[in-house]
Amino acid sequence: GRLKFLLDPPIEKSKKIESGKQSDWKKDQNNKDFPWGWPARDHKSLIELITAVEHPFKSISYEFSYDNVDNAKSVLEPNATDEATGQKYHTQLYASSPYDPNKGSTYVEDLTATELKQINFGIKQKGPMYFNNKDGQASYTLSDHVDGKDAFDDFKDDDEENVCKDHSMYGIALNTTAIHSVSKKPKRGLGPKFFNRGANSCINAIVTRYDRYGNVQMMAMLRPQDADSDPGDYQMSAGCIFFAQDMEFDGIKIKKMTSTPYHLRDESGGKIHGKDLAYARASIYSKLWHGDEFIPMLERWGFDKILGGIVDDVSNTTESWVETNYNVHHITGEEDEEELAMLMNAKVNKERANVGFGVWRNIDPDPKDPNNVYSQLYVKDEAEEGSDEYSSHYAKHDEAAQKYDPFAEFDMWHGEHAFVARLISEYVKKKYEFVGPVDDIKSSEEKSSPSPFGKCKIR
Repeated sequence: GRLKFLLDPPIEKSKKIESGKQSDWKKDQNNKDFPWGWPARDHKSLIELITAVEHPFKSISYEFSYDNVDNAKSVLEPNATDEATGQKYHTQLYASSPYDPNKGSTYVEDLTATELKQINFGIKQKGPMYFNNKDGQASYTLSDHVDGKDAFDDFKDDDEENVCKDHSMYGIALNTTAIHSVSKKPKRGLGPKFFNRGANSCINAIVTRYDRYGNVQMMAMLRPQDADSDPGDYQMSAGCIFFAQDMEFDGIKIKKMTSTPYHLRDESGGKIHGKDLAYARASIYSKLWHGDEFIPMLERWGFDKILGGIVDDVSNTTESWVETNYNVHHITGEEDEEELAMLMNAKVNKERANVGFGVWRNIDPDPKDPNNVYSQLYVKDEAEEGSDEYSSHYAKHDEAAQKYDPFAEFDMWHGEHAFVARLISEYVKKKYEFVGPVDDIKSSEEKSSPSPFGKCKIR
């Protein structure tokens, strides 16, 4: 019945922590031995992928480079090579494993609980974490964490344990893979983001396209600099643990401030349907293309499920963690002009926490046209002093950054999303064949401009 991992730790005076953000632990880890030399938080400012470059006539363009990543020594080193493909990966990051075309996808939930324990899943969830409770009091401190202190009692009864197992796609009541990387003890307690005991359900809805050069891009979310965790990082298009407003898709009503339900596992031939599809569409609406004008478009969208499992999140603990499914909608370029015009730029929901800018990001490790690899960014307009307006630009990748490298970008993305992005790119290429750019866009003045979208067909 009951699952216990360790004896009661010795009583020691706890260090009071004033801040409640789960990313604050990085300030205290300078002298600790982390799995791959995780940089201290102040290195974050060194890892700027976009740099401004002066050009003739005083025009400014932007260049995407890995130079600062290399200088900060924040590149994750692979520790294994796949015999079949020759692709390098990291044994603690399942999403870094090569895509398997024979299966048609890579499912993390195919792993058993025993296999999860053997690979000691994830790297970021191993970092230390401490937090304040909802009243702002230090309810779980750094000393508590290092000592492996239990933040609350064990399961009240077998029924509670069974409910937790039923909520997890692995059938686990405790996440034995969330191990403190210094003390090697389980990370106990509830995290600051995941308030449900056991698995916390999430859904990730992802939008991809070929650009006009045949390179795979994903609509990624840039987290704001004041985000509760991973400030300034990229993440998948639209991941939702809870929904902040009343919505309805496919006749399924989603109530304000409700969580993503457990058991979103309705799929047929890889395509999700029913409640899964409704929640995927709601995720995109909730964060990326927000407004009544987008609802008819989203109601037409389908999604392919390609990956699922535990998210490698710094907030994960043994007793509270997040599990998700990654679902992809690919823009084929055959959509009508009006829809493609709506998709050129995201219209984000600024009312949502941790929502910054939606940007088209290159995620192609083997670009079709390496001399024309671009990623979108937003730059604050300085035309008027004190202006809070931003304008969209595309940064060209320099030679070293032409091929998307998840190892170089690991600390630039939320959780293990850098590797999920690579899997998604490989999935898109396996299913869709690029055939050429979309026709040029004609303005009301009959002037033409090149469309950023590419056309493709199902293989």
